[in-house]
Amino acid sequence: MYQKILVPLDGSKQAESALPLAGKLARIYNAEITLLRVVEYPFEMYSKCQSNGLNFPTRTNEKLQAQKAAFCKDAEDYLKRLASTIEMTVSQVSIEVQECPVIDAILNTVEKSRIDLIVMSTVGQDDNPWMMGAITNRILREAPVPVILIRNGAYSSIPDRPRQQGTSIQKKAWVHPG
Repeated sequence: MYQKILVPLDGSKQAESALPLAGKLARIYNAEITLLRVVEYPFEMYSKCQSNGLNFPTRTNEKLQAQKAAFCKDAEDYLKRLASTIEMTVSQVSIEVQECPVIDAILNTVEKSRIDLIVMSTVGQDDNPWMMGAITNRILREAPVPVILIRNGAYSSIPDRPRQQGTSIQKKAWVHPG
């Protein structure tokens, strides 16, 4: 049914909580997982982009490019580390690092890579378990494919049958048909 699953990650443990379910679905459907990390730069880097008459733009640009490369390298290393743990159970895992607005990156990846399903956390770096993040909300509304949302900390592991306490797996994830 699903051939390609996208898992957008922001570096937080909350976002990584989508990985066990994505891995299980990939094993069931023999699907490929794509891990996406969008590089976001600190505000200080943006303020350095504006040069005035006192700055040396070529030196600033070289330093800025080196800082950007370091951020991208960190994001790539992060995804490689996660991919290596997933590859123990899933046959195909790819990684992608992008430098654009997060929502655009996710939607462009869905289109470009022909993604069938998005599995993501309801919140990323925000710590409020009662709210859905703004990015998640927009992806839920704009994604052309089904979206499975994992509530903050809902899955430490994914059991094959409902938990003994009477809570079913279906109460922990919400599927949007896309």
